Amino acid sequence: MVKLPYLMENIILENLLKSILIGDKMIKIDEKIFPIKGMIGQGYHKQVFEIDDDKNDKVIKIVRKDAKNIVSAFLSFKQAIENQEVLKNFGVSYTKILDFDKKGELPRYLIEEKIPQKGVCISELIKNNGLTETDIRQIAEIVNKLEKDKKWQLDMSPFNWFKVGNKLVYTGGTVYVYDESWTFVKVGLIQWVDPKFVNESEGQSTKIPSEQEKKEFMTNWNSLDTVQKKWWKKYLVT
Repeated sequence: MVKLPYLMENIILENLLKSILIGDKMIKIDEKIFPIKGMIGQGYHKQVFEIDDDKNDKVIKIVRKDAKNIVSAFLSFKQAIENQEVLKNFGVSYTKILDFDKKGELPRYLIEEKIPQKGVCISELIKNNGLTETDIRQIAEIVNKLEKDKKWQLDMSPFNWFKVGNKLVYTGGTVYVYDESWTFVKVGLIQWVDPKFVNESEGQSTKIPSEQEKKEFMTNWNSLDTVQKKWWKKYLVT
């Protein structure tokens, strides 16, 4: 992608956002019309709507119109498309992209598999102290494999993971280039251990811990003696 001046880039992206029209029962993007039942979730970058068709097995993700960083929002969709193979190669269970916006370099929407009705969001399990040893083992193994070579990271927000049967499924889609400041131990672990980061979230965007909260967490973590901590220590490489 050719690097454009900041102002010009934002004008282009704002015009792309304007081309996404959301109605009560449909989303219209250029000549394409997607029948929807309604919005079922949203994060920092996206809004997720259930597609209304006979199969009832797909969702459409659109770039969030009020995203605080629209450049990052569009890039997250592009990264999700380009890095699906990374998820597959690492053996991560994930909702697959079935179709996407092919008009232009930056996609405005993705069509993805829908989590079955019986799926439970990890955020709900955290709120209710419902994580099992199997859940923690699975997520720790995924983090260990992905972060080992310091090449890739996933969005570890609890809102991006669902439990379907006994399997954890990644619905976030995006695969990020490794960033030391966003390792699971520095950010994700707090969100998976302390329910306040789910309870105090904005919509379905998990609260990001401040530096002070990180320090307090590590102080408390070192003195903590719970079953869950033993599971994390058992499986998570730190």
